[in-house]
Formats: sequence, C-alpha cells, structure tokens
Amino acid sequence: MAKQIGELLKINTSITNLNLSYNDFNTECIKVIGQGLIENTTLISLDLSECELTSECIEELKEPLRANKTLKNLSLTENIFYQDGLSPIGDILCTNTGLEILNISNNYDINYWDCDGPDCGCEKIAKGLYTNKTLRSLNLKRTCLDLACCNSLAPALMNNTTLEKLNYTNDKITESMVIGLSKNKSIRDLTIRANMTFIWQKYYADFIPLLLKNNTTIQKLQISNIKPLSWKDSLRYKNVCNEIIKALEFNNTLQELDIKDNRFGFKNGTCLAEIMSNNKSLRTIKMDANDFTDTDTEQINSYLRRNVYLQDYSKQALTVHLGFGKTTPFYIKQLLIFSDKLDKTENLRYSDILLKRYTQLL
Repeated sequence: MAKQIGELLKINTSITNLNLSYNDFNTECIKVIGQGLIENTTLISLDLSECELTSECIEELKEPLRANKTLKNLSLTENIFYQDGLSPIGDILCTNTGLEILNISNNYDINYWDCDGPDCGCEKIAKGLYTNKTLRSLNLKRTCLDLACCNSLAPALMNNTTLEKLNYTNDKITESMVIGLSKNKSIRDLTIRANMTFIWQKYYADFIPLLLKNNTTIQKLQISNIKPLSWKDSLRYKNVCNEIIKALEFNNTLQELDIKDNRFGFKNGTCLAEIMSNNKSLRTIKMDANDFTDTDTEQINSYLRRNVYLQDYSKQALTVHLGFGKTTPFYIKQLLIFSDKLDKTENLRYSDILLKRYTQLL
C-alpha cells in the first residue's frame, strides 16, 4: 500500500489532507511515501499517528521534508521513535521551511530515565527552534525530555519569535526553562501538565508567578495535574495560591487559566475567588477537581459577583468551571442568580450537565 501512496502523492493535484494513521509502516514504507512528498505540491496536512514509526523512519522523512514547501501540518504522535527520534526531528526543524504545526507527542519510552548526553537529540531540537521561522504550534507532550533537555531548550524558547502554541507535558522542568518561557514574546497558548506528580515540589510555586509577572503575550495557560503527593506536602502547598494572586495583579493579557486537578481546595478557595474579583483580563477559569468545600464554592461565587470589570462590561463573557465534587444547591442557585446580572446565560455559559444537575436539585 505504501508504494501506491507514494506514487499517488507524486501525481496528486487535489488532495490536501491525508490521514495514514493506524498503519504498521516500516522504514521502506516511509521511504517511498517520502519520495512522493518530494514531488507533491498540494498536500497541506499529513497524519502518521500510531504507525509504529521508529527513529529510522523519522530519518527517512528528513530529505522529503527539506524539499517539500507546501506541507503545513504533520502529526507523528503515538509512535515508537522515542528519544532516538528527537535528533532527526531537530534536523527537520532546521531545514524545513513550510511546516506550521508539528505534533510529536506520546513517543514516550516507559524504560527511559535520563538523557543520553549531547547526542540525545535535545540540542538539535533547540537548534531547530532557533533557526525555524515558520513553525507556529509544537506539541512535545510525553517525549522523553529530561532536565538536560530542558536546559538546552531554554534559550531557544526565549529567542524564538514564531511559535504561538506549545504543549510541554513532561515529567521534568528546570528554572532556566521557566525563565525562557517567561521571556518568550510569541507564545499565546501554553500547556504545562505533569505526567508524574512531583514537578510541583520544586517548580510549581515559582513557575506561575514568574511566568505571569514577566510574560506579556500568553493568553491561554494550562497548568494542571501538578499537585502535592501527600497531606504533609499539602501543608507547604497552601501558599502557592497567594503567590498566583500577587502575580495576576501584574498580568493584563491572560484570558484563559486552567488550574484543574491541583488540589487547590486546601485552604485556597478564597484566594482563587479573589482572582476573579480583581483580575480584568480573565474570561475563562477552569478549576475542576480541586477538592473545594461548600464554603470554598460560596466564597468563589461571592467574589465572582464583585468583579467590577465584568459588571461594567456585561457583554464580556466569563466561563467558570468548578466541577461538582462538593457543590450545594445554594451555590448553584447563586451562580444562576448572578447570570441574570449578565443578561442571563448568554453571557455566563454553563455546560448542559450543570443545568441538568440544577434541575435535579430543585
């Protein structure tokens, strides 16, 4: 089949999107598909997800993607090239002049622990981010990046001027990478999510404030599933929220904040409520699965109603996701009462499940 696909790509003048996912392609298959890409001038999107691609397969894509100028979107997610594939990915970023969206997520080796030195590919990824001038979206979720990789990527992220969306969902992050992200001037959408829950202990409390105080371009920030491991850790964790609030006072660009599944409910409900009361730019706040008590939710609702900016500009929509957990009928009624202030539910949006739950409680 791969041979036929390669031949078709050479002569095709109409197909712009090609999904080849869930195929078991070997190196020879990718080689003939790559030959087709060299001559193709119409394909815009190519999906090679879950195709059992190895690092050798990625090597076969280097020349075709150097030659091809029209492909904009390439997905290589859920393959098996692991860390060895990062080096050819870096080479592709260095030489390609057309790709705008690259997804290499979920190429994670469960036996992987540490970077294999300068030849692991991280430095080439960093070089690619330095030199590439077209890439707008990069998904690095679960890609075997360790602390050495983070330090390599930090200056590249700091100086990159074209990347607008970055998903960095990995086990490790360093102070230098945090600084690099905070000084980046192009990223609008940033996701930092942990695969394992120990990230927060060293970096979480410092990361959000530093990012919010110094970055002036990020509009959508997701930092979730980074929570304390034990009740003892939670005792040290309670000051995190206060630091976030202080940082938000300096930030006037963030429009969507996702902090769900972080166990913020531990003595932090009121702090999170104050964010909604004082911040003038947030439009969406996602706080599901944070162990809020009934008192927390009442406080959040109370502060939500005090947001002067929203009352002055009632046409601006604010979405608040709290999840149900411990949610009382009183709290839901109060939210619906507040929605009347903002021209009913057309401006304060709720999911169908919220409305159904409210109906059941009545």
